[in-house]
Parts: sequence; C-alpha cells; structure tokens
Amino acid sequence: MCALLFSITTCLLNRTGTAEPVCSKFEYEERLLEKMVRLEHDFRLLQDKWQAAQEALAESITKADTRMIQLQTMADANKATLDAYNATMDNLVANITSRADKQTGTQWVYSTICIVKVHM
Repeated sequence: MCALLFSITTCLLNRTGTAEPVCSKFEYEERLLEKMVRLEHDFRLLQDKWQAAQEALAESITKADTRMIQLQTMADANKATLDAYNATMDNLVANITSRADKQTGTQWVYSTICIVKVHM
C-alpha cells in the first residue's frame, strides 16, 4: 500500500517538473489494478465471513427458540402437576376438617392419622 502511494506521489511530482524519473502510465495503471484486485479479494473474504456469521446466528436463534418451546412445555406440565397436587391437598384438608367437625377426642386423632397415611 505504501509502495503504491509512493509511486503515485512520485508520478505526480514528476509531472510537475521535478528531476525525478517519470513512471509510465502503464506502470501506474498496473499498480492501481493490482490494488483493486487485492481489495476485491479482501472484500470477498469479508463477505464470506459475514455470511458464515449470519448463518451461525440464525442457527443459534433457531436452537434458542426450540429450547424456549421445550421449557414452556415443561413449565406447563409442571404447573398441571402442581395444580393436581394442590387440589388433592385441598380435598385432604377438607376431608380432615369435615371429620374433625363430626368427631371428637381420640377417635378424631386416629381417623386423621389414618387419612394422612392413606394419602401419603
């Protein structure tokens, strides 16, 4: 790159009447063309890297979306299980309370223990 700028500067200075040797138009155009070819090559490499990064990002997003759906499904299943457990416990408490209202003393304690053992 520095050599190209030096050559261009040298050519421009030669045209202004300095004692430096003048480079040919062919040499200038050849160097300019070489630089353009290098830039085009570098640009294509950059495009390839950019494309690979986009594809990797799209794949990561797809995997994240899939995992989110799985987690939501698991959360819904856990909520349903918890709701069923809570309903069972509510029924158990209601049953114990109902029996406690009907019975007194040792008989109530014994039936409460039996109910708890059965539901565990």
